[in-house]
This record gives sequence, C-alpha cells and structure tokens, in this order.
Amino acid sequence: MASEQKKLSMKLWRERNKEHVKQYQKKWQEDNKELHVVLKKDWEERNKEKRSEQYKEYRLQNKPKVNAKNARQRASRTTATASWANLERIECYYSLAAMLSKESGEKWHVDHIVPLQGKNVCGLHVHNNLRVIPAKENLSKGNYFAPQGTT
Repeated sequence: MASEQKKLSMKLWRERNKEHVKQYQKKWQEDNKELHVVLKKDWEERNKEKRSEQYKEYRLQNKPKVNAKNARQRASRTTATASWANLERIECYYSLAAMLSKESGEKWHVDHIVPLQGKNVCGLHVHNNLRVIPAKENLSKGNYFAPQGTT
C-alpha cells in the first residue's frame, strides 16, 4: 500500500513540476548520450506498436512540420544530384533495398555514405556515394560521417 501511495505522490509531483522534469531529463540525456541511445533503442524494440502509434500521432498533429522536413529532404536530394549522375545505377540501389526488404522481412535503406546535409561535409546523390544497409543501422547513424580509417 505504501509503494502505491509513493507512486501516486511521485506522479503528482512530476505533473506539477513538468518544466523541472523536462530540464532534468534533457541534461541527463546530454550527459549520458550513449546510454540514452541504447536505452531508447531497447525501449523502442520492446514497444514497437506503441512507438508506431506515437509516430503516427506526431505526424497527424504536426503535418506542416513533417511536410516541411520531407520537402527539405527531397530538395536536398534533387540539388545534390549531379548532372553527370548515372540515374540507372542509382535506381539499382533503391531496387536492391526494396528486394532485400521484401526477401528478409527486415527493412533496408539506401544510405548516403557522405551525408547530403552533414554537419561538416555535404555529399552528392550519385551512385558511388550510395550503399544499401539495414534500416536500423542507417537510422542510428543519422547524418554522421566518419572518413575511412577513423571509426
């Protein structure tokens, strides 16, 4: 009974102190980036349906933001496609990713080795800057670029 009362008390405190809790969580995440990523991935793996619903709800509530992000990504890909790019070879990477996804039941992505919108470098949307990798790996790396031999 005492533990239920304590849980309720803590819940009420968190509700009354939302801004404090938010700042504390943000600082903890910054101080523990690697652990936070591991814990977040673990939670998402155990709660796939719940996370899927959260993404869906976010997209519904933030349509302008989501549309703007998608437009930015399309525009960056368009402007990053060189005039000399081999579009047939680029299409092959996307076909391979689709085939691997279908055959394995696991999602595969076409990854830009040098990100199109990286922090320190910007790559091109050309066939020799592409590779097909598991979606989990692609989503976890973000716009990170590590030159060969520095990982």
